[in-house]
Amino acid sequence: MLTLFRYACFALALSGTAAAAAPLSLSAGGMTVAVVQPDGGLWMWGDNTFGEIGDGKTLTSNPTPKQVASGYAKVVVGDGHVLGLKSDGSLWVWGSNNRSQLGNGLTANLSVPNKLGDGYKDVAAGVFMSAALKSDGTLWGWGWYAGDGTSNASTTPVQIGTGYSALGPSGGYFFFAFKADGSLWAWGANSSGQVDGSVCGKYGCPSLVSAPRQIGSGYVAVAGGLEHTLALKSDGSLWTWGQNIQGQLGDGSTAIRYTQRQIGSGYKAIAAGDYHSLAIKNDGSLWAWGRNTNGQLGDGSTTNRSAPVQIGTGYASVEAGSNYSVAVKDDGSLWAWGNNGDGRLGNGGYDESHVPTPVVMSAAPATGAAAPTAGTPGSVGLKLADNWGVTAQITPASEDVGQPSNIWVGALVNGVLFMRGGSTQSWSPYTGGALPVAQRSAALPAALEVTVADYDLSAFPGLDIYVGYGNSEGDLGKSGHLAKIYTVPGSAPVTPVSVPATPESTASSYAGSYAGSYSGDDAGTVDFSVDSGGKISVSSPASGSGSISNSGAASLATGGGSASTISCSFTGSFSSSGSASGSWTCTDSSDGSTTRGAWSAYRQ
Repeated sequence: MLTLFRYACFALALSGTAAAAAPLSLSAGGMTVAVVQPDGGLWMWGDNTFGEIGDGKTLTSNPTPKQVASGYAKVVVGDGHVLGLKSDGSLWVWGSNNRSQLGNGLTANLSVPNKLGDGYKDVAAGVFMSAALKSDGTLWGWGWYAGDGTSNASTTPVQIGTGYSALGPSGGYFFFAFKADGSLWAWGANSSGQVDGSVCGKYGCPSLVSAPRQIGSGYVAVAGGLEHTLALKSDGSLWTWGQNIQGQLGDGSTAIRYTQRQIGSGYKAIAAGDYHSLAIKNDGSLWAWGRNTNGQLGDGSTTNRSAPVQIGTGYASVEAGSNYSVAVKDDGSLWAWGNNGDGRLGNGGYDESHVPTPVVMSAAPATGAAAPTAGTPGSVGLKLADNWGVTAQITPASEDVGQPSNIWVGALVNGVLFMRGGSTQSWSPYTGGALPVAQRSAALPAALEVTVADYDLSAFPGLDIYVGYGNSEGDLGKSGHLAKIYTVPGSAPVTPVSVPATPESTASSYAGSYAGSYSGDDAGTVDFSVDSGGKISVSSPASGSGSISNSGAASLATGGGSASTISCSFTGSFSSSGSASGSWTCTDSSDGSTTRGAWSAYRQ
């Protein structure tokens, strides 16, 4: 079953001098790659099934790198989820959240970065799991295994230790951390002794090391594959242990190893994929071994190797995805090879490569009143009205012309997507589900213009403006297209729209019909309506109906039951600008089972 999951990670040695053009961080998850450039710009490409690209879309792939954000210092990609650390110590999360690996207490996926907290200095992402280190040395974990000494999951960060100085890149279901004294600690899945082989015996290994456990000292870098580990000592010696069925330990055999064993010396950087390994020597030569079915070793073949083979020279750092590899050369150029099913090699295509090929990095998005910018919707251009309103010129993709669609104009504020819809002059947070529309179109013409009229954008310096179109339901995550068209000049902070804490105090301003969706353990569409007295009525056509007052009491069936047996409570609030969001919890009185998730809606 473990082979169904996609994850791998890398590590750089803590010594050595990187080229000036080298990125701040490079991370290859299961099928998605993230690069943070020296200017803090975040570039991503590859699979986007769960929104891991962070551009507001899902169920798409990006075979060419695109800049999606700025201000980051480090970004790590897990198996469908992403953790980003900004230069101010704030932690941002997005992508898959089915096991609460985003740590926000919910299970709904996020297609744009959402802030989780402040005061962090390092992060790691695994399969269904996450870990982070705060500036005070406290270690935190959440997701499927939190690392708190139990086998329980945690939907929010829990503290699991103190005195730590750095995190190592995660293995599939296990993590590493260094303490200030140089000791190496690890926790998580241990089925092949990949965390700690000393606890294994004649009949195998305990399946879980439930809390951080010291596994060695003198190490300066570590990398975990699906079930194997590589570690680098300060003297340049390379050590491996764990599963070895594909020769991923590099000791010339395919025998599992519970004992840390040296396989070479003179190394400065290491990386581990699901079943393959990579390492760079002090002279810049790149070496690879293990599974090679997709050419992920880069030696021009698909032959597995149980001992290191040299791939090339002039390399500075390396990263390994599930069955592909990415590396940075001394001149700062990016190279990739192996499986390319979701465009994860970043060369604009989908054919796998058995040798390193250049990653195609396009120019960064322009800011200010710039020339028209090419985007996913065929092409998107920009012009500014005298009143600082924005008019977007859209040429839809040929297959979309003639199809019913909604048009959107949005803004990205501190990682949160705000949408402007209808005739209102306010921005509303987008938290998922259906989007408000700036213009409705029965069928897309070959070209059209969308204008945010009479809205003084100069009041929002630094605001990123987007335009997009999509299906008749306005669901950006299904068939929508979104492209950045403009950044308002200036760098002053933007204050997000505030949502009133007590909507009942001005209930008449919330009256109207709303439509939205809920996600979590169950999922579906929900219709909301608010009367002038502030009473909120909720209905779910597919699975029952009920009502909710401002106190939050409700009775609503959310799939698989009836309104008579399932009782739900909703928390959240409505904004007079036309949006609403919150969380829900339902209990089935027939068996005592509980389900929970998030909901969002907008005024129709």
